[in-house]
Amino acid sequence: MSLRRELSQAVQTRLKAGESKIDIYNALKERFSAASVERALAQWPLPEACEKNRYLNYPLMIIVIVFTLVNALRLAPAFQTPGPYTARAVLIVIIHIYTIYGIKNFNLIGYLLALLLGISTVLSIGTVGPGTVLPLALAAAAIVLSFMQKTRLFPNTPWILRHKKDENGQPVF
Repeated sequence: MSLRRELSQAVQTRLKAGESKIDIYNALKERFSAASVERALAQWPLPEACEKNRYLNYPLMIIVIVFTLVNALRLAPAFQTPGPYTARAVLIVIIHIYTIYGIKNFNLIGYLLALLLGISTVLSIGTVGPGTVLPLALAAAAIVLSFMQKTRLFPNTPWILRHKKDENGQPVF
């Protein structure tokens, strides 16, 4: 097992056991680097925050599943004939599936990817017309829900997987 995976599992196990993030940080920074522990803690919210905000996760996950299905159908010709676009199509589908996995598990990276998927959908729609209203509405909902979940689940974490620092340079959990 890799160190990163081991650290992530240790953080998740301790969070589920009810330990505070500062206690986990102090316990694990001796075994792993402090920066790695901080990044791992930045990705996972407290269990009570997950329970409190679970209702916002379902619509976001449904929106990302719709984006995944639409993009998989749009990219279907690339899967039928091997060529230069096949690897790109596979990568796009993998990113969408990883986004669903991240949102399902309340991982910050899932919300970041959902936000980026929403923004890329808005940017990829050229002109607004009757056929683009639904994709724009879903993209806007994905952006809003991603941002809401991020701010509610990770109040002391910016989008760059680091915690805010106090005046002494210590992370604020």
